[in-house]
Amino acid sequence: MKKLRQEEKIQADGKNPDKHMDEHVEKVNIRCRKCFMVEGYFPDETACKHCGAIIYRIDVY
Repeated sequence: MKKLRQEEKIQADGKNPDKHMDEHVEKVNIRCRKCFMVEGYFPDETACKHCGAIIYRIDVY
């Protein structure tokens, strides 16, 4: 099986599989103010994974 370079992996499926694996970044559990679901989010994520509402870092659960 041919090994793909990092750029080729990103271009092949449109995602970066190692986006958060390059450095240790912790997820934080935050509760959405709209749908009340608790989910783990990386620091660069700003929208709820369930309903799309803005999540606020102050709502750490």
